[in-house]
Amino acid sequence: MRVVLLVTAVAISLVPQSASAQPGPASSAAGEPSRLGLPAGFASWAQLFDAQRPLDEAATRVEDAASAHPGSGFTSVTVDAAKGTLTVFWHGTPSKAEQAVLDHVRHQGTTVTLVPARYSKLDLDRQVAQIALDATAGGAERVTHITKRPDGSGIEVGVAPAQAPSARTGAPLGSSLAHVQAAGRDVELTITIGSNDRAPGLSRESDTPAYWGGALVRYSADSYCSSGFAVHWPQDGNDYMTTAAHCGGVWQTYSNGNFTSTMGPGTPGGTGYDLMFIRTASGTAGRIYTGPRAYAAGQGSMPVTRASHTHVGDSLCTGGAATGWHCYIRASGPTQDCRAWVAAVGLGNCFNVEGGITTVANQLIAGHGDSGGPVWTPINGFDQPNSSADARGLISSRPDGWADIPCGNDPVFNQPNTCSTAVWFTDVVSAIGPWAASGMYVKTS
Repeated sequence: MRVVLLVTAVAISLVPQSASAQPGPASSAAGEPSRLGLPAGFASWAQLFDAQRPLDEAATRVEDAASAHPGSGFTSVTVDAAKGTLTVFWHGTPSKAEQAVLDHVRHQGTTVTLVPARYSKLDLDRQVAQIALDATAGGAERVTHITKRPDGSGIEVGVAPAQAPSARTGAPLGSSLAHVQAAGRDVELTITIGSNDRAPGLSRESDTPAYWGGALVRYSADSYCSSGFAVHWPQDGNDYMTTAAHCGGVWQTYSNGNFTSTMGPGTPGGTGYDLMFIRTASGTAGRIYTGPRAYAAGQGSMPVTRASHTHVGDSLCTGGAATGWHCYIRASGPTQDCRAWVAAVGLGNCFNVEGGITTVANQLIAGHGDSGGPVWTPINGFDQPNSSADARGLISSRPDGWADIPCGNDPVFNQPNTCSTAVWFTDVVSAIGPWAASGMYVKTS
């Protein structure tokens, strides 16, 4: 096993302050985000996301073909909109049916590169499930996160030691964890120092029914989180708004950011994902806020017209209430967050997240109060009559190994705010999957 030591810091804090934009019933343009970080070859973010969309659709067809084939050697697929290509990592040889899908994608004009992978997704998933059992280890160490490398070369495992790195002597990191050691005999593992700190979630102000995503939501004077995407569950006939489970407030009454509109009770989102619902008797709408943070002028909105999964290499936007929108974000792949706080707030031993990192040095993408807020991609630009959002996920927290940076906003409660240049987020389609079986869906406009 190769051991890499990474010391982590704890995350972020941001809460809105003074008053400005009021939400309206109709859409309003917030312009287009700063072109900071826009890859060469694209005149606008809208052009980039238009180029990315057909690649994501092609990647999903490849994934679906692999899912339909028991024992598939498929590992993962990554997207590169700048080059217009898919890279598909595969252990062994695709079946005839899988190869037919790859050939069809190529025939449709997409460049597909098939790269040999050391392990298949199935191989890695089996090992991840075993390693996750060490997230509840009661000894000197415990697993804090588990990440499959997108190229299928192995697994990265975060381990929280009982002592600070400077004080540790003797046994290698992870040596007391039986399942980690067993997995290390079957797959290549990289073990890094993780943190059991919550890195508590990443806290617009006067949203009204029907509620939109990207708004500030609160259940107490010191609680600040963001709404994500509106969902409807035909089984009970209710509209819900999604947010992050770690925000707390299950069965507490949620309100908008300035407590001028009562939304409804927080309800459990189950385990496996950082997901909670807010049941809203007065309804939700398939829209999200765009533009700057809460209590800042220039906010707009956009209809949601679809929901889909994210692929490694995708460009993304975040839109939490506390820091507003940011679109210089690149998807880095799935992880399991197993830090101690996960179990402490009732989310199981580990939950599934996707990673996103800034493509511009020292540029924030989320902060305290953004937790639960939307992660999305634009369709048809940002400020056109037919512009809309593709729902991807819900902001969760800052990953291990990423330090905080100043937000650049005014201090709250006489303390400076800090933000992060990386984020873990919940895949919204996967997270609502247990309820989708009985009809739940992301609302669209």
